[in-house]
Amino acid sequence: ADGRARLWLRVDPAVGPVEADAAPLDLERERSPLLLQGLLLAPSREGTPQDGFLSAEELAGYDLGGGEWAVLAACSTGEGRIEAGEGVFGLQRALHLAGVRTTVTTLWPVEDGAAREWTRAFYAARLEHGRSPTNAAADAARALLQRRRQEGKNTHPFFWAAFIASG
Repeated sequence: ADGRARLWLRVDPAVGPVEADAAPLDLERERSPLLLQGLLLAPSREGTPQDGFLSAEELAGYDLGGGEWAVLAACSTGEGRIEAGEGVFGLQRALHLAGVRTTVTTLWPVEDGAAREWTRAFYAARLEHGRSPTNAAADAARALLQRRRQEGKNTHPFFWAAFIASG
């Protein structure tokens, strides 16, 4: 009614959806699927006039060809707009276009505690045991599932299966 889009954030599955105001819809962003996602960055200390939003389109323009892998361990970082015959346009595709060989993203909002535990297990498998990013992601998911079983916690895939490696 007021011309503003409504953004629904799901922070904690036990709490339910939380409504937040979002900026008015930008029709130009609707035209380019890589403008729909991005990274919100802290303001520059130099005071340069930047909006603080690094769109997936801008990210795709960087030369990250030396990057072997990138991890985006925040909620829903693997999402994007699906284009027929093209697949998903989002942060994962932008990183691949920029030259990163393997990306690790999430398919849905992740619970903070489980995400922390998964991330620790991922980096241990990757850095301490020399596993590939893809194998480290699978190892981390199995380790988290096993630990949740041992502790009698909920083993629903929501807690351990959100992270995927691509590339």
